[in-house]
Amino acid sequence: MKKIKCTLFLAVSLFMFVPLIAQDAEESVEEEKTEQTGTKTQKSKEELIEERAALKLKQAEEKKKAKEEKAAAKEKLRLAKQLAKDKLREKKDKYLGIVYVPEKKYEIKRGLLRLIFKGTTGSFNVLAKGEDTPETALLSQYEGSSSTYFSAKVNNTVYRLNKDAGVSRELRKLSSGAQLAYTIEKKAQVVVDFVPVSSVMGAPEDMVRVTVYTTNISKNPETIAVKGVFDTILGEGTDYHFITSTGLKIKGEKKFGSMKTERSIISTNSRTSVQFVLHGQTIASPDWVSLSNRDSLAKGSWVPEITDDRSFNTVLAYNNSSIAVNWPAQILKPEETTSFSFYIVAGVDSRVPNGLAFIDQLNKKVDAPVEVTEVKNDQVELKKPAVDFIVSPSITDSQLDPEYIQNLIDRINALQSDPLTVDRQEVRQLNRELDAILEKIRQQKNNE
Repeated sequence: MKKIKCTLFLAVSLFMFVPLIAQDAEESVEEEKTEQTGTKTQKSKEELIEERAALKLKQAEEKKKAKEEKAAAKEKLRLAKQLAKDKLREKKDKYLGIVYVPEKKYEIKRGLLRLIFKGTTGSFNVLAKGEDTPETALLSQYEGSSSTYFSAKVNNTVYRLNKDAGVSRELRKLSSGAQLAYTIEKKAQVVVDFVPVSSVMGAPEDMVRVTVYTTNISKNPETIAVKGVFDTILGEGTDYHFITSTGLKIKGEKKFGSMKTERSIISTNSRTSVQFVLHGQTIASPDWVSLSNRDSLAKGSWVPEITDDRSFNTVLAYNNSSIAVNWPAQILKPEETTSFSFYIVAGVDSRVPNGLAFIDQLNKKVDAPVEVTEVKNDQVELKKPAVDFIVSPSITDSQLDPEYIQNLIDRINALQSDPLTVDRQEVRQLNRELDAILEKIRQQKNNE
């Protein structure tokens, strides 16, 4: 009997306990579902926040892009208008055949460089700026940079081209750079051409290729020579004013006959440097290079009198050093032109200027060095234009692109540079296209 009661008790207890277990299990499942649902809800909120943030970022980028495109279009139109104005002001050099736009003042900003030109004085300067180096003048800015200059000697008469009254001066703007043209009436024309270039392909411009064209504009043969005086400043606060490519450190007067050994001269303040590359491929080696006090070079003889290692100091100036470069004299027939080139190279952020590496690379590509050369029309090759021009009555947006317009102008100028080989039909077609482009630009301006 006791056994039956015990069994009955266990059965009843089990019957009552099973529902409790089931209830607990159900509650656990519900809690788990609730936790999962909460997690999903929370995750959805985070995703929504991320999506909204991404949308705002996209909208901001689109707004920025639209603003940049609008600014680019505005700049494009401005350049096109400027080109149209320049076209109306264009002149052509009688002796060189170069087409240019005359200016009173002009600046070029390219890469690391800023070039400043003044037409009234015929003066110039070069400034350089690096990532960690503020913009610094490579040459003295004394009296509007007029202490750097070129002189010409015609027979036995010397003309300082940026100061003498018998010299007329003109500043010329070109698509490639700028020119300073000096004319000694009925004697000679000296044109100094400045083109910013890069020492490494694809890198910012860090050099100025300077080419000097000398033309006899008299009716008789003339012996003409050119000298450049460069008022350096960077090395004047250091122990050594100049350093050559051979490592020669110079703190007093020095004179070199040609530059075949030294090749270049550097003036540096350790952060910013300027290098004059005076010998190498495409560069005519000078007769003399003299390092002396600025005033001594300005007042001295055509080829400066130098005392080796004499101080750069004078009674009027302390540590005021400059470089004078005398290039070879040439006997020129009437309207005959010669030219020579050299490089002014900037080094910023304590880097050594890269001019010689650039010249050495040229040496690998060309067999023989080029010395002073005579410029002749039959030496100029008329190259095929880099773009195909569109000669049609309707003007497209692509034809309003400033680069397209400049290429078109350059092509017309190239064709007209040699009257013996000019294709007059092509010139007429291209001029008609240019006139149509300029007319459309004027219409757009009137509709604004």
